[in-house]
Amino acid sequence: MATMTGTLIFSLQKYLYIRGFQQYALIDYSDFSVWLGFCLGLGAILGDLVKSYYKRKDKIPPGAPWIPFDQLDFVVGGIIGSFFVYVPAAEVVLILLVVSFFLHIAATKIAYWLRIRKEKW
Repeated sequence: MATMTGTLIFSLQKYLYIRGFQQYALIDYSDFSVWLGFCLGLGAILGDLVKSYYKRKDKIPPGAPWIPFDQLDFVVGGIIGSFFVYVPAAEVVLILLVVSFFLHIAATKIAYWLRIRKEKW
């Protein structure tokens, strides 16, 4: 499901890019096929899978924080997955890591306060 969603979202982003939203993009979507979206989605879910394996192996209970791995697993996986099709610039990787870390924490806290999530982390 994550791979399919990644592919669909990438296709939507590419469509919007072609339709005039170039100034908001970090990459030139017109140069890539939907394979990049597939690789990003697959990498993201595999990154989460690897993190979850090691989290359970260390006997960290579900819902317990494991900073920074909980916040970056899918991003690192997506970046690694993208290497099959595209190698992003170092500054793009840095922006993705920093922004994703803080957005993940903020989104998780908001979801907890709104009672959408049961765990604070």
